[in-house]
Amino acid sequence: MNSLKQEIIGHYEKEILELVFAIAQKVVHHQIRSDDKAIEGTVLRALKLAAEKSEIVLRVNPEDFDYVEKLRPEFFAAVKELKALTVTSDPSITRGGCLLEGPYGDVDGRVETQLEKIHQCLEGIFAEKNDD
Repeated sequence: MNSLKQEIIGHYEKEILELVFAIAQKVVHHQIRSDDKAIEGTVLRALKLAAEKSEIVLRVNPEDFDYVEKLRPEFFAAVKELKALTVTSDPSITRGGCLLEGPYGDVDGRVETQLEKIHQCLEGIFAEKNDD
C-alpha cells in the first residue's frame, strides 16, 4: 500500500506542486487585499536593497498610494541614506507590491515577481529530486 501511495504521488508530483502553488498565490493575494500594512515591509525591503538612495521613484498600486504617502517619514527614518523619494501611482503594480526605480537600477518588489521566484525555486527542487 505504501509503495502504491509513493508511486501515485511520484507520478502526479508536478501537478501537486502546481496546485499547491496556485493555492499559495490565492492566499497571498487575499492577505494583501485585506491588510494595508503588507506594502510597508515590501517598500522597506526594496529601499534597503537600492544601490543608490539619492533619487528614488517608487511605483505602487493606486490603492496603496495614500497609505505609502503616510509612511514617508517612517521610510526616511528607517533608511538613513534615503535622500529623495517620489511615490507614484501605477495601476500595473499589483496591490502590496512596488517597483523602485533608482539612478543605478531598479528593485522589483512586485508580488508576481516574488511569487515567480518562489515557483522557480520549487521547480528547481522538484527537478533535482527527479534527477537523483
